[in-house]
Amino acid sequence: MESMMSFLRDNSYFITAALMFLLLIVAALTMALMLKVQKIKRQYEKLLSGVSEQNVEEVLIDYLTSTKELESRTKALEVRMGTAEMEAGTHLQNIGMVRYNAFEGVGGEQSFSLALLDDKKNGITITGIFGHSETRVYAKPIEDGSSKYNLSPEELEAISKAVGKYSR
Repeated sequence: MESMMSFLRDNSYFITAALMFLLLIVAALTMALMLKVQKIKRQYEKLLSGVSEQNVEEVLIDYLTSTKELESRTKALEVRMGTAEMEAGTHLQNIGMVRYNAFEGVGGEQSFSLALLDDKKNGITITGIFGHSETRVYAKPIEDGSSKYNLSPEELEAISKAVGKYSR
């Protein structure tokens, strides 16, 4: 025991310096940990801002539940959107019209040919031929841009306008 006391007395300066150095390291680590705790505390308070009398677990469970509901609704909307896109191609949406004078001496371009087509160039042409004493209207089915019935140049032009102007 005497030798230990003697060692401590002889080396008290070095021992004190080493202890002071260790104390500074501990103080620096304590400050760093305090700063981290403050940062975590701010994040925790920010996380819980606007939450009244609920614990974090309840908030997270509510959040996860609403997230799953939103995912489910998004998937349902994607399915509906896909169906709507498929159906949209079958709607009559490409339109072309040509007005003309069918007979000499009849002015005002009262005759017309109208093409109503979907995205696959299917639909109808409607032609109205205006004369002095009568008007006749014809309709012809169109499949893939043509018809099994003879098409007039005006009907072909109306189809060309519908396909060219509105084609996707």
